[in-house]
Amino acid sequence: MKIDDLKVLQYELTFSPMETITIELRRGCDGEKWAITKSGYAAFSKKHKAFVIEPIPSSRTDKYLDDTRFNTAQDALDFWENINALATN
Repeated sequence: MKIDDLKVLQYELTFSPMETITIELRRGCDGEKWAITKSGYAAFSKKHKAFVIEPIPSSRTDKYLDDTRFNTAQDALDFWENINALATN
């Protein structure tokens, strides 16, 4: 087996002693999607452009999942970079 044979489940965007922001693979009824998470307890909302507390799985509505999930890790990274570019301009 080689490292390239293993599936990547998480990418680290930022790290500090106070928080870690990652892009994480999430599995659900609709298959595998990606989320931008902060310290594992909050997901980034596309609508609010802020982190929101992630409810327990049985409380996640389709609306919530559509707002906080991306089809690919690259889609999540592109969104994150665009949001940060807007914040610095």
